[in-house]
Amino acid sequence: MLTMLEIALAHPSDYPMSPSLPPADSGHAKDANRAYYDRRTQGQEDYWRLMAAPRFRVRMALRAVAQARPATICDFGCGNGALLGAVHARFPHIQLMGLDLSSELIAENSKRLPYASFAAADLCGETFAFPWEPVDMALSMEVIEHLDQPGLYLNSIYRALAPGGTLFLSTQSGPIRATEQHVGHVRHWSREDIHEALAQAGFSDISPRSTGWPFHDLSKYLANRNPDKTIRSFGESGYGFKQKAVCLALRCLFLCNSRRCGLQLFAVARKPLPGEDGQA
Repeated sequence: MLTMLEIALAHPSDYPMSPSLPPADSGHAKDANRAYYDRRTQGQEDYWRLMAAPRFRVRMALRAVAQARPATICDFGCGNGALLGAVHARFPHIQLMGLDLSSELIAENSKRLPYASFAAADLCGETFAFPWEPVDMALSMEVIEHLDQPGLYLNSIYRALAPGGTLFLSTQSGPIRATEQHVGHVRHWSREDIHEALAQAGFSDISPRSTGWPFHDLSKYLANRNPDKTIRSFGESGYGFKQKAVCLALRCLFLCNSRRCGLQLFAVARKPLPGEDGQA
């Protein structure tokens, strides 16, 4: 199966890797993200639907929801609403909400997912106001690595959670490679960094965990041997036989990944109840 991946993603490239922690003011992440995600392609949709990494993240989120047993959930940076759709399919009794910067996505989600409530919002805005009552659980899936001001984003989530509410977050560790620059990553996080950021936002009971070694990490490496080819093959047109075969191979290989080390980072944290010490 690795040979299949190498055939699909090979042809080594000298494309340089960026540092894992670029300066916070290195670019205009909001504008870059809006430009990329507003230009939606069938390749993007197929990636989120078929590729091993996003499917694995959805499974982990569903597991966290099952453990937290919330009555209400908001997805902070909900994109096309796919995660909320998966939550609804498994837990149809939970009241769902989604926020995203893209007003176009929000309008489409509202029509396509009538069981959830949606609103467009700048989650890093200093004047952000949560449009609903505080929720029991917040989901943040592959968002924080796109942000110039992650502290403001975490503050927004903290204010939107009810006391005792749970945050489940996913992001990436390690170097920012070319394919990740292409989709707007500006910072990758270590366990220590994400713990510190969550604690500064006021969260307690913070539990970061790294997963994904070796096949999640290897797939990222192979994809960046020729990033331009990978972006064309897996991010533009709808998937054909080759792309679907790679996705299937990776989904099988991901079953063997470590749950204790790797470049996929998850964190669970809680908003303290009144009177509790907010420090983890």
